Amino acid sequence: MGSTGDGHAGERAQSETVGFVLIIGLVIVGSLLVAGLGAIAIENTEDSLSEDRAEKTLTQFDSKAALVALGESASHAASFGQGVLDTNQLTVESEAGWMNVTITDRTTGNTAEVMRIDELGAVVYEGADVQLAYQGGGVWRRDPQGGQMISPPEFHYRGETLTLPAVNVSGDAVLNEDVTIIGDGTVRQFPDPSSGFDNPIQGGVVTVTVGSEFYRAWGEYFEERTEGQVTLDDENGTASLTLASPIGNITAGSVVAGQAAGGTLRFQGNPGHPCHSGGATKEPYADSYDSSQGPYCAQYNESKVNSAGDIRFGEDIVTESASGGVQADLITGREAKLHGNAPVYGNISYVDSCTVTRGGGPGCEDAQASGPYSVQEISEVQPSPQIDFAIENTADRVYREGRGVALGSSGNTTLEAGTYYTDEIDLDTRDVQFDTSDGDITLVVNESISLDGPTLDVTGDNDANVYVNGAGGSSEDLEVLGSSSVSAPSDNASKLTVLGRGNFTARVEGSYTGVIYAPVGEDGTGYVDVFGHLYGAIVTGDLTIGGTQGAGPGAGGTVHWDEALSNKRIVPPDETLILLTFLHITENRISVTG
Repeated sequence: MGSTGDGHAGERAQSETVGFVLIIGLVIVGSLLVAGLGAIAIENTEDSLSEDRAEKTLTQFDSKAALVALGESASHAASFGQGVLDTNQLTVESEAGWMNVTITDRTTGNTAEVMRIDELGAVVYEGADVQLAYQGGGVWRRDPQGGQMISPPEFHYRGETLTLPAVNVSGDAVLNEDVTIIGDGTVRQFPDPSSGFDNPIQGGVVTVTVGSEFYRAWGEYFEERTEGQVTLDDENGTASLTLASPIGNITAGSVVAGQAAGGTLRFQGNPGHPCHSGGATKEPYADSYDSSQGPYCAQYNESKVNSAGDIRFGEDIVTESASGGVQADLITGREAKLHGNAPVYGNISYVDSCTVTRGGGPGCEDAQASGPYSVQEISEVQPSPQIDFAIENTADRVYREGRGVALGSSGNTTLEAGTYYTDEIDLDTRDVQFDTSDGDITLVVNESISLDGPTLDVTGDNDANVYVNGAGGSSEDLEVLGSSSVSAPSDNASKLTVLGRGNFTARVEGSYTGVIYAPVGEDGTGYVDVFGHLYGAIVTGDLTIGGTQGAGPGAGGTVHWDEALSNKRIVPPDETLILLTFLHITENRISVTG
């Protein structure tokens, strides 16, 4: 009995000893943990304070460097202060980053490099997890979460003017606390009349590209401070800003009759007539009417000439058949090849030659109807610039601000005022109405428009503008097949405009009322075939009018210019890109030593 009690006492003594040791151990471990975490917290706090000081110091450096770079001071002293360089290194990386500026002519597609700085340079601070830099006249931050602008560069976009003094930095590889900033000259890059660069910019797309470890921060700045198109290239580490000069006030009066420079026009086959199945002789391939006075057929008089104004093409104009006449002035950038029995009721202007191939000749006058018409040789025909960038810019905006919609057989049959986007319009069973009674309609079609039987009717007092991206790989971007029609009350062509890229293609077998505006510039491949009847205007590359592929009354192929388009702006003013008319660019060099 006694021995059993002694054993329990010994166990209690051992338990107390073990407990005491455990408590001491926990205290020691806890103390070490607290000390370790405290050290980490202190270190993180010190890093954060150091980074904050570096940001403020580089921002102060920026303001002094700007005075030198912009020529307000020949040199300036700057100090990075105690605490910035204690545990981190501040260096000048003369080869860090690059910048270039290009202008692309939207008519020719040619790109000219206005400025290129292969070594933009930077004053760089390396923190624990943060990198800061003065580059291009701004202060930038880069950390695991991304990039950020701390202080803006010397880059100013106001109204339609871009001012860009690009600051180029060189100097000592490693810097001390006290440095000297010295001006190293300024080179004007634009305007530079000796290089053919001058203001105002006309028909050009300006792109500013920065290659830098801080490219994401540059991109963020471009997006916040300008309204241009910003592109980030993660693979190559670049940020690009694109601005453009105004397209101009393009009206149907300046592209008259619907034809544009940059392609070949061919009249072929029997033009037919939309108002009857025959009876008149020499029915017109092209003439005009005024929808403000009523529909076309109510105004047509076979004994009257209704001139469609200018028919203007950059290459040849060819009449292959004696079946119809042309009530318009013909202007060709190359050759006019005319049929003597297909009378031209208008003047003829050409660059290379004008010949009558059949039914008379050889003089060009033999293709003209009797009247006070002239024939003259001219120097050139300017092509209309492509609007690809306007299509892209508008599509970007609409995809951000508009709403998706399905039209046709499986979707809506009425589209009211608003901003929309859709993949395609494919109508084969159900008619669709664009109702503009309450305002304009803006619609972006990513792929194509096809009507095979139904009608697309535009009603209301406002406008419908349809931008076709042509991304679907369809054979035609716009098809009006068989007896399909695109219509408007009184054949008012001013109510609908379809806008396309330089490779936009269309086929009209039925009838189409509106404008097709898809200029090809110098290198586009777009074309339009009109085998039915078009009321309005066309701007394209190659255009064929007439043939046997049409459908409906008087099938053949005609274009009737609506005089109501004379003062109608084709490309809406708010869609003519982010405007840039004046450009001022200099390379401002500074050296940092100390």
